[in-house]
Amino acid sequence: ECSQMERARHGHTATFVAPLGKVLLIGGLFWDGGEEKFVPREQAAEFFDPSSGKFEPVPGLPGDMLSLFEVAHHSATALPDGSVLVWGGIGRAGDGTRIDMKGVSFVFHPLTNTFTRLTQGTSQWASRFHHTATLTQSGTSVILVGGCGCTQGVSAADLKAGKCPRASDTC
Repeated sequence: ECSQMERARHGHTATFVAPLGKVLLIGGLFWDGGEEKFVPREQAAEFFDPSSGKFEPVPGLPGDMLSLFEVAHHSATALPDGSVLVWGGIGRAGDGTRIDMKGVSFVFHPLTNTFTRLTQGTSQWASRFHHTATLTQSGTSVILVGGCGCTQGVSAADLKAGKCPRASDTC
């Protein structure tokens, strides 16, 4: 029997973290009174422990990094060292009326709850969503394929209507 996750969600990622034997859930969206909202940053990162069937918040996340988890339609790829590469996605803009690409990528180190931001030279590649990110067989590279991408905000109405710029337009 499984416990309930902190917040039901869709558009999130679920990545197995081998050194911990747990699944890392990041971000996503939920429905609230007929309105789609981002999972609040305080609830946006949690582990599922298959051995106990329980969900638990990721402990000790630094406050200045919580906004990185308020994301949807991103990718999360397990790396050979047990860390997780989180790439792109969409997030709420400051006024809440527009949805912007998360032009940021980072590596989450779940064993230490630390982060390495990857911003130098990666923003144009990070500004995408609905893409895939696959670790190569050698374990030394991640291939980003497809999705939507742009360098400017996209309205929520355009996203719901299926209007998104092609990733190849900017990358």
